[in-house]
Amino acid sequence: MRVFKFGGASVKDASAIQNVTSIIQSYVEEKNPILMVVSAIGKTTNKLEIIAKKVFEQSEDAKTLLKELIEEHRVICRELKMSEESIVYKELADIETKTLGFIVANESNNFNYIYDQIVSKGELLSTTVVYHYILSQKVSIDFVNARYLIKTDNNYTDANILWHETQEAVDAELKNHSSQVLITQGFIGANSEMLYTTLGREGSDYTAAILAKCTNTKEMTIWKDVDGVYTADPKKFAEATIINKLSYKEAIEMTFYGAQIIHPKTIKPIQNSNCILKVKSFIHKEAKGTEIGNFENIHYQPVIVLKENQVLYSFSVRDFSFLNESNLGKIIATFGKYSLRINLMQNSSIEFLVLTDEKLGKNELIVEDLKEDFEIKMENHLKLLTIRHYTEDILEKQRKNKAVLITQKGEDTVHYLMR
Repeated sequence: MRVFKFGGASVKDASAIQNVTSIIQSYVEEKNPILMVVSAIGKTTNKLEIIAKKVFEQSEDAKTLLKELIEEHRVICRELKMSEESIVYKELADIETKTLGFIVANESNNFNYIYDQIVSKGELLSTTVVYHYILSQKVSIDFVNARYLIKTDNNYTDANILWHETQEAVDAELKNHSSQVLITQGFIGANSEMLYTTLGREGSDYTAAILAKCTNTKEMTIWKDVDGVYTADPKKFAEATIINKLSYKEAIEMTFYGAQIIHPKTIKPIQNSNCILKVKSFIHKEAKGTEIGNFENIHYQPVIVLKENQVLYSFSVRDFSFLNESNLGKIIATFGKYSLRINLMQNSSIEFLVLTDEKLGKNELIVEDLKEDFEIKMENHLKLLTIRHYTEDILEKQRKNKAVLITQKGEDTVHYLMR
């Protein structure tokens, strides 16, 4: 079996969906069964996040915005020449009805719970459209809702995988399908009550990796709008070049510090099963791309990773005494409580600096939980520039004319926190 992950850009409109279908058809001809993991179409997730916020605020705008979003998916179906008699329109209407029902009936004031019940619909909408179009092209394909595959805890918006339950669910579900292609959703799962959970923003890569491990797949491909993994974001750094091969360790380091090409949690599951991960272009299909695997003795060029939308917290004890291990432990545990990853930290005798991502609805909770014990300052909209395998020339070029707040330098890696 092959596991293919298609992101939002790869299914953003009718022509993109036709292109994905052609990729699937070319591999089906090789008689390889394919498990497709598909993200929400284009900017759907962004729009659903706005709807989730409106639901939380109990605004009637949520219903209007949802109807508009469903109509956008119907338009794509029409552009794909799918007959008005097709069941796809009924299934889109069912998703709309169930989501409207949730909006009307919801009494929870837990934003993260609301977020997951609303935002999860993006992947359901996209896979419904893509499934019916591929089926119309005479490809043997089955549809499965990811909540029957991916089992998680109740940590809404950043759910943790229950591996034993997920393995059992995948094994059981695969027995029910014998088609050449199986399509499911990225990013979403379900808890023990079968309520939707999500795996963190851009978590479809992680879904694919989970399924690759659970099916003992030896090759997983992420299809992107770029030709592979670059030494830097080619849209921001003109000198960026393709990396042909990456070790698992190097890929983990790059994604941890913010490389957008792969979700940070993706590598570990495939590393544990020794699965090769390919990053290929859905535009230049013949391009070799990048392979990530158990490779050794690779000489790397300097790699630059820019992580934006960072928040810097400054903690000091209210009585201006020293920060001890108990104080530090309390702060770090609070970040863990809200699943806010620490990207950088630095401490002196009276101040502890912590850098994390801007996360809707979570950053302020840190302050609420710790304000009684600590004097807290926050600075938003910062950038973390990480350079691996650096040279002094690269460092000089990247920090020139930059407002650098913090520098941390190790043997292989330098971090610059910048305004």
